[in-house]
Amino acid sequence: MSNGIVNLLGTYGRSKMIPGYEKLNDADPLDKLSILKDVIDEWSSDWPKDQGFGSSDGTYLLQDYIDHMISYLSLGDTLETTFSPTLSITDKIK
Repeated sequence: MSNGIVNLLGTYGRSKMIPGYEKLNDADPLDKLSILKDVIDEWSSDWPKDQGFGSSDGTYLLQDYIDHMISYLSLGDTLETTFSPTLSITDKIK
């Protein structure tokens, strides 16, 4: 299932390998896919057709998706995305 610049299901599979992803398990998988599709659509709408989409671009797309999920689940007070040194979902330090 391709949706513009990246494959939706492949990207969803990658997202589940992000350390801390299990903290988002309260969301329905269909809601996760819907939110990811919206993020991919947003990124695809203004991505130059003559420009490649590399792995680091995919990582930032995943970060955007995870940030949307954190907001959707109202977990912004407790969770955040960090690079330590890879993309992770971590508890916010207060």
